[in-house]
Amino acid sequence: MIELDSVDFRDRPPHEALEAIIARDREELEALAHPGQPLTAEWLGEMNPALVPIARQAEAAGIGWPDGASAVMVPNTSPILSYQGEDADKAFATAIISDRSQAFNNFPQLISARPEIPAPDEAFTDYMLRNPHFAYASKPYLYRAYMLKPEFMTALRESVGESGMTHWNDRILQALFNPEFNREDVVLLTGSRIAYTLLANLMRQDDTQRQYGWLGMSETDTLIEDAATELWS
Repeated sequence: MIELDSVDFRDRPPHEALEAIIARDREELEALAHPGQPLTAEWLGEMNPALVPIARQAEAAGIGWPDGASAVMVPNTSPILSYQGEDADKAFATAIISDRSQAFNNFPQLISARPEIPAPDEAFTDYMLRNPHFAYASKPYLYRAYMLKPEFMTALRESVGESGMTHWNDRILQALFNPEFNREDVVLLTGSRIAYTLLANLMRQDDTQRQYGWLGMSETDTLIEDAATELWS
């Protein structure tokens, strides 16, 4: 099993932790979540050389890391490209209720999952039974996000909780239409938008093949060609 650092926020409400982390790391988070910018080791080196060892560690552990040949490029038609600048949160929330809303289908399940693969010698059926989020928890790009920004991803997961897709949608829309009602929803909106593009920037085209290998499933030649479609499914 691949071990990840964990951050314990049980001594304070999850939304306070998420808000504090976003306030502290906002500039770096926004840079990492810049639409259409794959987070290759080379790009990380230009942004913050201290992050490069994380990419190397992921490669050594078999998690992999996107490079110029394997990164999933964001097509011009993707809604991901809308989420930048001062109105990024508004654009993200608006897209959820627009014709593009299908791009967020299972996204809340993804960000509510902690990355995990079956333990050595653990039967796949046992893994599925103990981890209802197994289809999302075993996504390689989710692992990379936790390696890169563990505190942010952990706090976001705790903020989402077990709310499910419908409740997450309701909270995002509440933040859009009535932001004064609940500060937690506004923070969740910002965190979700950042995580959406961060995960897209961390994808490799062969991530489905890597995931199947981790789970001991039959080999597949499926490639991820569109980040928004992958995050929807």
